[in-house]
Amino acid sequence: MIGQLLGDYELQQEAGRGPSATVYVARQHPVERYVAVKIFEPQSREVSNRLRELSSAMADLDHTHVLPVYDSGRWQDRYYWVMRYMPAGSLKTRLGKQRLTLEEIDRVLPQIASALDYAQQRGLVHGDLKLTDVLIDHAGQAFVTDFGAAVALSRPAETYQTPELRRGETPDARTDVYGLGAILYELLTLRPPLDPRAPAEERANRRLVPPAPSTLNSKLPRTLDAVVLQALAVDPDQRYATPGDLAEAYVQARVGKKTTPVAAPIAAATAAPAAAVDTRVRRVSVRRAEPEKKNRWRMAGLIGGVLIGLLVIIGVIALASQTPAAVAPAPRPTETLRPTATLMPTTTPTARPSPSNTPTMPTSTATSESIELTATSTIAPMPIATLTTVAVPTATPRATQTAPRFLPTVTPALSIAPLTLAFPRSEGRGNLSLAFQTNILPANAGVIGTLSMAVPAVEPFVLDRTLAQVGSGDQVLRVAVAINCGKVTEPITSQQIILTLRDETGKVLLTQPLEYEKRWCE
Repeated sequence: MIGQLLGDYELQQEAGRGPSATVYVARQHPVERYVAVKIFEPQSREVSNRLRELSSAMADLDHTHVLPVYDSGRWQDRYYWVMRYMPAGSLKTRLGKQRLTLEEIDRVLPQIASALDYAQQRGLVHGDLKLTDVLIDHAGQAFVTDFGAAVALSRPAETYQTPELRRGETPDARTDVYGLGAILYELLTLRPPLDPRAPAEERANRRLVPPAPSTLNSKLPRTLDAVVLQALAVDPDQRYATPGDLAEAYVQARVGKKTTPVAAPIAAATAAPAAAVDTRVRRVSVRRAEPEKKNRWRMAGLIGGVLIGLLVIIGVIALASQTPAAVAPAPRPTETLRPTATLMPTTTPTARPSPSNTPTMPTSTATSESIELTATSTIAPMPIATLTTVAVPTATPRATQTAPRFLPTVTPALSIAPLTLAFPRSEGRGNLSLAFQTNILPANAGVIGTLSMAVPAVEPFVLDRTLAQVGSGDQVLRVAVAINCGKVTEPITSQQIILTLRDETGKVLLTQPLEYEKRWCE
């Protein structure tokens, strides 16, 4: 079929083949981009209808790690899907080249689980999850595809068939838990949990419980064994309820493994005899921890300051007691003079500790004691000298707290080329579908977010809006808007569209208005 044209899609290369479908790399005209076209083998009308409904349901899945479905149709007697082309291949391709590290598994496992949970919340179970159903891009991001295909085709699971599917039961969320657990098992051990080459009876009866992963890969932490084996439990009720629960248990097991070496010294410290524990309460400064000799310098400086202050006070007292005797007048026994001289030098030193390591010497020359001396004489008119020295040291430490520093997360800056109108374009009475070309650098940035289109003139009547998943590199993005013409009383002419690119958190990365005229509901 190489060289065949399926509408706008020219088949150029076979990318993969399965029992019920073949995947081709195709070039889409006139957009001139590469896409993946999955062509199913001829099916009955009933199966073809189920495939058509399934493709519509998959096209409505708007999730970062769900492979987007661009188009679907029928060619001759075969049904086909058009999807995003992933040249890096699947996890099966990646695993054939090199084993994934635990850090890489840490990244892709929650991505797969979130895609499965998202689809299950919308009533879509995968039912046949395997390594070839998880595609990756050049940045190592995972994308899940082929939701519900096995159920629509009424065929059993190819690789990881669960015990309940062997019994003919309908797959549910726990079936996808088993599939995700089997993928995790093979990523860790490089072998499937059940040998597909073994006879069906042996697989069904003798090897339902696989060996623990750590017995096949001695470098694996044993904390992962319980997680993987619970996901692969024979009884569905014994498995995790959702793929997200499995991913969370895996993350917790990995975190527990990493923290185990750190916990050992702490346990040893707490096992010391109780008699050696110092029960005194100590104030510990979180601003700084200074060596003992620095504290001794501070204490020595403080004591020296106090001694200097005492010497100054004694000198002042001696001076005050000698000065009145030198200027005393002749004795007058009938008169008693009681002059009172009050000296009140007040020193208010303010200590402002500096965060530097240089010991700070106290600047105060007075003590906190108030010393009063009164001398009285009835023989000579010796004045009574009262010296009151009041030193009020007000120490107001102002420790300046430095705001905690946070290391910024380095995120490569994105370069987004302006969106230009491309093909294909489709207009109907109440709908508009347009394609836009852009280039986003760096090319290995992975998934960027989603692109949406708004038409201001008809926004109150919008029924449905098709978003495009935006990746990195050169790409063509197709978005659409559909309105309810039943609520429009007369035709509306729109002159403008607005394109909005948002990241995974909803943050707007780009808003671009474009002139585009359309007559609605005519």
